[in-house]
Amino acid sequence: DLYGGSDSAFGWSSFVNFGNQVVFSVYVAGSAVPNQSGTASGSAGYQLVVTDGTSSGTSVLQVAPGQNSNPLDILGQANNLLYFTATAPVNGVDTQGIYSTNGTTFTRLADINSSANLLGWNASKAFFNVSDATRGEELWVADLVGNGGLTLVKDILAGTGSSTPNDAQMVGDKLVFNAYTSATQQSLFVSDGTDAGTVQLSNSSPTLSKLVGDTLVFATAGGVYSVDVASATPS
Repeated sequence: DLYGGSDSAFGWSSFVNFGNQVVFSVYVAGSAVPNQSGTASGSAGYQLVVTDGTSSGTSVLQVAPGQNSNPLDILGQANNLLYFTATAPVNGVDTQGIYSTNGTTFTRLADINSSANLLGWNASKAFFNVSDATRGEELWVADLVGNGGLTLVKDILAGTGSSTPNDAQMVGDKLVFNAYTSATQQSLFVSDGTDAGTVQLSNSSPTLSKLVGDTLVFATAGGVYSVDVASATPS
């Protein structure tokens, strides 16, 4: 009984493993939702729950105080952090954002417009497709070893258009992905998480591809190509 008394919890979703715990989103109907200190907060709506399968090991991360009717979306884990999106008040206005949590506390990393997706990660960086109000869906990166901040890597389709990074895979420490370079054309890119280190590899998206070590072999409408991803940096 997460909240006790007459309050109800339902709408369980997004069950994911996180270390030795399970994290999920749940909707609470009532007004006695406890915060991290265990005191009643007067909140209801969607909250994030962390549990080790025991009553004493179950706690609520009260991400969105107040009557929160917007679902939380768990994006996935990168190293020791779990990422998710949620809507919470910012300067009095309900605003969607992307967050990280270690299972005990959480940090709001950035405001987003509508969506975010975890594309891949290495020991020091996590790569995301993030939509914000000024640049559409573009490539962002989270720092996993420093301040944990989230920043734009590159506005590939400049302006409010969306490059929508997709079909991503990690090759060594770099992310290989497709992205739109115009309204209808996708191309292949590789990124080390920096603007200068985000390089276009082809003028169209591959129809087939395979990895041989750090070498990516891929086919497009123009032929079959290979690139050493480890050395794919600007000349």
